[in-house]
Amino acid sequence: MLRVHLFAFLIASGLSQTRATATPSDWADLKAQVSGRLYEAVPFARSCFGGDAHNDTACALVQAGYDDATNRSSSANAYLNPQWESCQSSGAQCTLDYLDPTNAAAFSAPSTCEMGSIATHYIDVQSAEDVAVAFNFRENWNASGHQEYGRTQHDFIGRSSAPGSLALWTHNLKNITFNPNFVPQGSNAAPQTAMTMDAGVQWLQAYNFADAHNVTIFGGTDPTVGSVGGWVQGGGHSALSNTMGLGVDRVLEFKVVTPDGQTRIANTVNNPDLFWALRGGPTQSTGRPAKNLG
Repeated sequence: MLRVHLFAFLIASGLSQTRATATPSDWADLKAQVSGRLYEAVPFARSCFGGDAHNDTACALVQAGYDDATNRSSSANAYLNPQWESCQSSGAQCTLDYLDPTNAAAFSAPSTCEMGSIATHYIDVQSAEDVAVAFNFRENWNASGHQEYGRTQHDFIGRSSAPGSLALWTHNLKNITFNPNFVPQGSNAAPQTAMTMDAGVQWLQAYNFADAHNVTIFGGTDPTVGSVGGWVQGGGHSALSNTMGLGVDRVLEFKVVTPDGQTRIANTVNNPDLFWALRGGPTQSTGRPAKNLG
């Protein structure tokens, strides 16, 4: 079973866009509040295009790993489906030829590198407090009306990208623990074997951890997919679902950060409505899990 630390951040896209735009000083204050882990994002393939950022060595590395899922999921500004790095309305983009990343026609003049739909800034999230700070920032300043949330950028319909947004990147939250006698907080249920996984854990890491503890879990086929978040909140389909059900039915508890900046436990006893919503609502509509227990 799973206990999920999703640092469940409810997406903030529905908030008013009438607030003043944050100034460089505001961004500097935000950076200080998250211990310097706020970064300006640049397109994944920026080094291949002309201009001051052109770098042949860096470009060669991008080209070599351009279609590699592990490489892409390890970058805050890359998406498994490169079209979501492009703006679907304006066509602005900074992408290479996916079939042949070395094809110079894709990145030579008159082609230019534009931000497309990637975030302008991202926070390398290390704690629930980072998420609360980001929500507070979004309440006070207009980050183009949107906050995006990403671990591995596998979303097939592009909900992990938005132009002008502030991204909450949880990829580096990799802690997993094993508890043979887990009981959800506040519950009188019998103890169960559970793994607690932070928001950045991917399936290959989860499978290796489970194997080392002689337990069986089932999850996504792609080893780079995040085990907490979109997969489980979308139902958790697996090759073993015909005999073992859905991944969402294995979740015992979520630990999430909601848009009001509060860290909450969601299970059948505590915040049961939120627990219900996290186990089947769209991943961008309910919360950003920090941890998953199951």
